[in-house]
Amino acid sequence: MLVTEFKFYRENHSRLIEKYHNKYIVIKGKKVIGVYNSHAEAYFDTKKSEELGTFLIQKISKDNIFVKSKSSRFSLFNADNIQMQRVESM
Repeated sequence: MLVTEFKFYRENHSRLIEKYHNKYIVIKGKKVIGVYNSHAEAYFDTKKSEELGTFLIQKISKDNIFVKSKSSRFSLFNADNIQMQRVESM
């Protein structure tokens, strides 16, 4: 369910912004394994070497906002794409 990857992203968000702002990164475990200019590029390149469902692609942007809900789940709101993703918290 990529909980480890999302937790890594959430905990390192500030550092990731400094290094990869406006890029798409691929996270596997607790490591950035790729940096790309588009989501499609990240997806198609990474699926060549990694099994689908084992990595997280995330755009690194200052516009990403974290919200803690009453159900102990985290939601990520990306103001650029107006997308909502829900991930179980650890």
